[in-house]
Amino acid sequence: MIREGGALVGRDGERAALVENVRRRVVVDVRGDAGGGRTALLDAACADWARDGIPVVKTTAGRQRPLGTVDALLDAVREQFDLTACPRLLESIAAATDLRSGFRTGGNVLALAHEVGRALAQAVDGPGGGVVVIDDVDSADSVSATALVTIAEMVCAAGAAVVFAARRGRPTPLDVLVSETIELAPLPDADVRTVLARRTPRYPLDIEVIEALRASLGPLFRNPGTVLPTLFSLLAERRLVVVDEHWCLAERAAEIAVPADHRSVRPLWQDASGAALAAMLSARSPLALAHLSDLVEVAGADLGETGLLLDELIADGVLDLSGSGDSVSFAVPALAAAARAVADEELVGECRAALARRLRAVEGERGSPAGSGETRTNRAVVAVPRSLRDHVRARTAVARFDQLQAELRWLLPETLAAAPDRTHPDRPVLDEVLTSWIGVLLHEWRTDVLPESVADLRAAGVPLPEDFAESLLDSVSRADWRTAAGLLQAMTESRTTAAELLASMGALTGDHGSFRRVVGSWPGLRRMAADDLREAAAHGDFATVLGGALGVRYELAEHNDVADYQRMLRAYQAGDRERALSLARRMEARDQDRRGSPVRCLARVLAGEICADGGDFGRAARWLRGSSHRMLGGHLVSWARCGLRYRSGRTAAAIGLGWREYRQHRSWGRTSGLEKLLGRLIDCSTREGDQAMAETLLAELAELDDVVRSGSTRTAVLLAHGLVRHDRAKTVECVHLARERGDAHSVARACLLLSDLSEDPQPWMAELYALTKRHGSSRSRANLVGAMRRRGVWLPRQRSRDDSFARIEARVAQLVSDGCTNRQIAAVLEISEKTVESHLTRIFARTGCRTRVELAAAWLEGRVTETTA
Repeated sequence: MIREGGALVGRDGERAALVENVRRRVVVDVRGDAGGGRTALLDAACADWARDGIPVVKTTAGRQRPLGTVDALLDAVREQFDLTACPRLLESIAAATDLRSGFRTGGNVLALAHEVGRALAQAVDGPGGGVVVIDDVDSADSVSATALVTIAEMVCAAGAAVVFAARRGRPTPLDVLVSETIELAPLPDADVRTVLARRTPRYPLDIEVIEALRASLGPLFRNPGTVLPTLFSLLAERRLVVVDEHWCLAERAAEIAVPADHRSVRPLWQDASGAALAAMLSARSPLALAHLSDLVEVAGADLGETGLLLDELIADGVLDLSGSGDSVSFAVPALAAAARAVADEELVGECRAALARRLRAVEGERGSPAGSGETRTNRAVVAVPRSLRDHVRARTAVARFDQLQAELRWLLPETLAAAPDRTHPDRPVLDEVLTSWIGVLLHEWRTDVLPESVADLRAAGVPLPEDFAESLLDSVSRADWRTAAGLLQAMTESRTTAAELLASMGALTGDHGSFRRVVGSWPGLRRMAADDLREAAAHGDFATVLGGALGVRYELAEHNDVADYQRMLRAYQAGDRERALSLARRMEARDQDRRGSPVRCLARVLAGEICADGGDFGRAARWLRGSSHRMLGGHLVSWARCGLRYRSGRTAAAIGLGWREYRQHRSWGRTSGLEKLLGRLIDCSTREGDQAMAETLLAELAELDDVVRSGSTRTAVLLAHGLVRHDRAKTVECVHLARERGDAHSVARACLLLSDLSEDPQPWMAELYALTKRHGSSRSRANLVGAMRRRGVWLPRQRSRDDSFARIEARVAQLVSDGCTNRQIAAVLEISEKTVESHLTRIFARTGCRTRVELAAAWLEGRVTETTA
């Protein structure tokens, strides 16, 4: 929950209950977790009461000194006098002040409580009653605690209400007077998203940032007092960067920590016991309680004080006790990361050493010394090339490429010496290692490492031309697989897996015969659906192709461009456009040195297509800037640029340049994936009424299908017959084939066409409606509405009360009052910006407001509500 611009998120029910109970003039208890929004709720309620003319005195309990809470109450009464200048109140303040100034430990607390209570009762005296509000009562000092009951009783006796707030589960002196308790549950995820959107400067958060916060904070994600400081810490540390007008994580793999000054982390650095616990838990987590006494001694802390702090952190939910009760660990990853950040590194090292000594003492001679195994393994492989091959594969599987680069630098000279010439029996194994390593660098597009590695290989005696690195990178970036495979194969006289894989990529994107031959040569590829393999190769989806060819030998790191591009493609094909864009942003934000990698270029192209389809032509143009149709996957560049040109009104350029680029692709020997470009050109030509061009393109598409013979080309041909020749039978066949292939985009396009070609359009519109609802962009929704208007068919829709336009438009008005932009509102409500604009147009028409400022003022003043919106 957060207050912003006078609005309160997620606490409407609790706020109404609080106001209602105060009208009854009783004692109300507000309970919730630390950071859960108790103070925000009290402030909002106080604003409500003040607006209604109800006198309010609000303060926060203090524990810094004896009678700190009583002093805080007196200060609040004095502020009320400054507003009212009531003579009777002045007399009560003077009497209470005299008693307080003469008070010493052991003084008459009841007499002081009586005078303070009388002053408070007069301060909130009003015709409709008044309210005394005390926050954090569980933190009141012990002397004030004995006076609070008397003070509250006097306030209630005078016809006023008392509201106090405390942490859940903490006892307070006022518990005996409570008539009603209001519990603040953790905020729902949707409300947390609203809170984050309101407090994020200028741009909305990418969904990956929200998911990373949720994963790191666990249950604390729903606690505004934790999630907001953590977000602000990421911004302050510049760990968020702006990509595509969204805040994205600069490095996804880096752990997220709550700030060091957060209430949960503060005890871990404020004294010796906290520092000791931070070091222990950083050295080992979960931490066995049996080790506590030994580690406390190492850390130089007091065992009793450390134990008390441990109990307090468990009670506060910072630490979790295991089910068996014999170990503790941090409740969420972000707290563990914060502890590691504040822990003394030297002390952590001493704790680890102590734990290792204890482990060796328990295990005796059964275990080998920690940390020595890797060194022996590394050095053992020097003289045995077959072991080196296994070592390279192991390092590659876990994506430890930087480490492998450093190891090979000193391993290769000695290894080459062990297999000095090509007649040596181990030389083929060494050649396999070398080509695999080059393939690894291509896979990760390590243009910063590849030239250096090639230089190391040449220095070690491998015969490579001086321009080897540049030629290899250039051929891969242009999808010239034959040249790339030839360069790798030239490194050795024997066949190598890396060279064969590069050659296979070329065949998989070639004609039908080449495709079948290469599939037959890889058992793993034979097990894949031909259409899936074709689609993956055409889209540059190396992860799917290599995973099929290599099977379990191929493993991907989680934060990897090739893996992220595979996820992006799958999200796009499933209709999850926002997820696909998020993955494109993730790649852009990560490691700028690899920005030119082929998969990143393809991800930018796909992101540009998504934005263009959604009507955001400026963002689409920025994504597509710098893309060349000569690159790997260049047919996708041509396809996306054609779509952007046509949708933005450049009709002639869309068709003319698209057709020219198609013929260039064919002259370069490319075939796979070009049906997407031809299908788009046919669509544009038929929309413009150019029948001659449409027939030419249809003939070209049929010829392409004869060469490629894939499910994708066949689907495109059937759909094109419907578009160009209004062939209903072939369009129906297209729907059936596209359904079998899981091609939702083609099904939707064919259903839209059949709604015009069929006597009864309703079945096709019903299917189109379902697809549009699940996968559609604003453009596809507009196409659906247009088809319905043409045929006079309207499908019944069910909308729950929570999703009614009145409720949505009320939330739009509320977010406008908080200063949110249309993009931020769209992110919060998970709708498009154009939908936000439509809602605002209706709101302005209904309310008479002409500007956002007028709407915000009307909402804050209560002149615009859910009913009027």
